[in-house]
Amino acid sequence: SEYIFFATNYVGAIDKAVLRSGRMDKIITFKNPNPDVRMEIFKRQVKELNSKINYNMVNIRNYNKLVEMSDGFNNADCIDIFDKTIRNGIYKTIEDADEKDILGCIKIKQKDIEDVILDLQEQKHKGTKNIIGFK
Repeated sequence: SEYIFFATNYVGAIDKAVLRSGRMDKIITFKNPNPDVRMEIFKRQVKELNSKINYNMVNIRNYNKLVEMSDGFNNADCIDIFDKTIRNGIYKTIEDADEKDILGCIKIKQKDIEDVILDLQEQKHKGTKNIIGFK
């Protein structure tokens, strides 16, 4: 027997023909993280990012606001917030920074993270978020 596993954060974006009987025998759905879990994901991400370098790159004043704004986000979305925020910080900083110390120049503020959350919400609403899967 052969098994093929697919994974996506957006089942609604999968073509209905793929989901027809006989093609996908079993669909396992995981619930999105509740507010407490999202809070822990955010705190863990900030701690990890700030521990990688010798200063506080990420400064969060109000975790509760981030948790509220990210309602409906899955685990991958919550982590993606920080990845995108860091990339945005790099783009803003890269022209002025010494190549050797690019990370030392990046400062991430709560507003930067909130902007990324709003962008992800818009992408989710439009259904344009990338689907992750195996080919």
